[in-house]
Amino acid sequence: MVDFLLNYSLVNKTPITIMYQKGMEITQRNIRVIKITENLIQGYCYTRKTTRNFTKDNILAAMNTHLASSALADEVRKLNC
Repeated sequence: MVDFLLNYSLVNKTPITIMYQKGMEITQRNIRVIKITENLIQGYCYTRKTTRNFTKDNILAAMNTHLASSALADEVRKLNC
């Protein structure tokens, strides 16, 4: 699923949210993927406001916040009908 969302962000030029581990620290980052190599993801990090490199193995999870928000809105609409 993480690979799918990384590719989705690259192709659609859309931001995703990742959980990233560097050493003992785990952070949440909002990024837009620019380039994918075998081991690295280059992306614009909205948190740091610059281009950053992320080691693929250190990405613990990924979520498309736009799709998640849309799905939540759909569920709320269903409940209000």
